[in-house]
Amino acid sequence: MVSNQDVRQIILSPCFLLLTVCSWAQSPSARKTEQAAIQSAKKLLVSSLDSSLPKVSLEFFLKYEAPGVPIK
Repeated sequence: MVSNQDVRQIILSPCFLLLTVCSWAQSPSARKTEQAAIQSAKKLLVSSLDSSLPKVSLEFFLKYEAPGVPIK
């Protein structure tokens, strides 16, 4: 007789393996996409978000407004 715990382990083990393989396969592409999005956000003019803000990049604005605070 097979217990529920055994059945769960039989089902979940291949699922975790599949998820791991899929994440490895997508990592380089996802990192490139993420880096491209970060670079675009850094160059975005804050005045495009709010017309009362200066025409400076988001990266400059955040560094100026919060010196020494890590930006993530």
